[in-house]
Amino acid sequence: SNRQKQVIIGTILGGSSIVCPIGGVNCYLSMRERDEQWLKFKTSELEGLCTSNPYTFEKTNRWHSICFPLFYEYRELFYKNGKRSLQSKVLDSLNDVAFTVWFGDCGKFYRGQITLNTNIWGEEGNKKIQKYFKIIGYNSEIILQRDKFRIRLDQVSSSQFIKIIVPH
Repeated sequence: SNRQKQVIIGTILGGSSIVCPIGGVNCYLSMRERDEQWLKFKTSELEGLCTSNPYTFEKTNRWHSICFPLFYEYRELFYKNGKRSLQSKVLDSLNDVAFTVWFGDCGKFYRGQITLNTNIWGEEGNKKIQKYFKIIGYNSEIILQRDKFRIRLDQVSSSQFIKIIVPH
């Protein structure tokens, strides 16, 4: 469904991976999360894309979908030459559900500002995210915290972002 697609996009933006098994034809979605309840919420949204027991509980909670041709399409959207690569058309497709999942996975709200941990997208990906936010009317800056890339929205933009995600 469109909602499931947005959950998948949001979770990949937030740090989850599309994995191609060695010798496999199709890829799968792999999520890890410290917060078991948040992981279970996301996986409930992806019902029908996993086995009856998709969880592994170790130091962090893990979930894997089953292999589907669908996930190869996401692999092509989010990876180039085996490495993460963010395409502008992915950002253009976001809706409120994807924003909510993205924030839930890697966002923080502190002193009236949202900061997204975007380090996995590298400097180039962060520039694309900042450009996208500018296009949709959000003021943002790329910052380094402990040598890791982050995108921080100003207070007005953070307030607008919060209004979009709170209903979800």
